[in-house]
Amino acid sequence: MAEQGQEKDQKTEDATPQRLRKAREDGQIGFSSELVSAVILTMATGFFWFAGAWFFETITGLISRRLTSFELVLLDPRMIIRVIIEETSTIGAAVLALILPVAAVAATSGLLQTNFNISSKPLELKLDKLSVIEGFKRMFSSRAAVRGVLALAKATVIIAITIFVGWGRIAEITTTGASTSKEMLGYLGGLLLHTSVAVAATITVLSLIDLGFQKWKHLQDMKMSRQDLKDEQKMTEGDPMMRARIKQLQAEMGRQRMFAEIPKADVVVTNPTHFAVALKYDRATMDAPVVVAKGADHIAKKIIQIAKENGVAVVERKPVARFLFKNVEIGKMIPFELYQAVAEILNFVNRMRSSI
Repeated sequence: MAEQGQEKDQKTEDATPQRLRKAREDGQIGFSSELVSAVILTMATGFFWFAGAWFFETITGLISRRLTSFELVLLDPRMIIRVIIEETSTIGAAVLALILPVAAVAATSGLLQTNFNISSKPLELKLDKLSVIEGFKRMFSSRAAVRGVLALAKATVIIAITIFVGWGRIAEITTTGASTSKEMLGYLGGLLLHTSVAVAATITVLSLIDLGFQKWKHLQDMKMSRQDLKDEQKMTEGDPMMRARIKQLQAEMGRQRMFAEIPKADVVVTNPTHFAVALKYDRATMDAPVVVAKGADHIAKKIIQIAKENGVAVVERKPVARFLFKNVEIGKMIPFELYQAVAEILNFVNRMRSSI
């Protein structure tokens, strides 16, 4: 019994769409912050690769102007505010040119990972987050271990690439001492940019591995036990006994409505007791007779009983009754092929009533 209970509680079943949807609403998704970092680094590297010269020339040109032409500002204090506004705008434009695309791609990478699902629930204060035991569990979890390995791998990659690129250009680096400061800074900047490209490419690969792991780990964490599936089904569809009771009540109400239509019928066609079908026909409003009630066995007997109590004619026509019961739903007109047979039955009933 204990083993059966353990098997019942083991989370061996894949998560249902409802559970995954609820997890997304709660902010629980397979998310890689490493990928966001890699995208930021790649975008920043791309910016400096294509617009780095403009960016640094803008900043250094501004500094150079201030260092060489500050006398005018000192002689005319009214220029101070104007200079501050102009230079702040220049620096702001350069910085925004870097920050805005980086922020845009970082936000996009995060939204793509979450399928554009934004939730504030992860920011809510929960007592289990303050638990020391839970904190230790998170510190030594497989997710934390993978992130630790990736952090170590990133550090190793950065060091290895820096050494590789630097060692390959060691001769050039040693000769930069004879260059001007501007040339030396330009060379070192180019060296740093090439190193950043290699680092960004490698870290992007590592972050994609982390994303795959986070997605896989999320699905593993979302797995459900058989009892979880049963509980979810009960919450979604209700208790099976209650559902059966509701269906029973609905069927009973449907029968009562059907029984209420029998006194309005023109004839009940029987088989003689296995099937009973009540027909109504109004020449002014109907194109063909309509089935207003039908039933088999004890329901058929009930239909016949109500019909006799209310003076509705009961006629035995086995083939007609059997066909109507199996092929025509309540509230529907009889098919064309039965027009002749039903017309004969209605004429027979009318003659019977006229002779009384």
